[in-house]
Amino acid sequence: GALVQLQATVRQALLAASAFVSDKQSHVLDSFLQAPFTGTYTAQSGEVVGILKNMLDTFEANLAASEKTEADALAAFDKYMAELAKALAEMQESYQAKQSELGGNDGDLATKRGQLDVAVAAKAEAEDFLAKLLEMCAAKKKQYEERVALRTTEE
Repeated sequence: GALVQLQATVRQALLAASAFVSDKQSHVLDSFLQAPFTGTYTAQSGEVVGILKNMLDTFEANLAASEKTEADALAAFDKYMAELAKALAEMQESYQAKQSELGGNDGDLATKRGQLDVAVAAKAEAEDFLAKLLEMCAAKKKQYEERVALRTTEE
């Protein structure tokens, strides 16, 4: 019972591991799997154990390389995210400053428009005054000319 179950488990593990070995190692594993399992140590099983240890070393090396690559990628990602966060903070600060400046400009524009309206009204009043003054001047000139003509005829 237990020996048959052990044999099935070992066979299953070796079949799964055969995908990661060379052709020569695959032939050794196939011959080991086809040989009757007695549970005793033989030279052939020692070679298979060597192959398995070699595979374990390879897997551990691959795992270490993968973990290092992942750690490097994570560090690069964290650095990238920090740069993006810094850039975002700078852009938000710039946006706030520009919004403040824009608000100030709006206030200045409203003040200047008010001043323009006052200046336009003052100009209109001044032009009306000038028009009336020109009429008065023309009338005074006419009166003066009439007096001069009257005095020249008196003499």
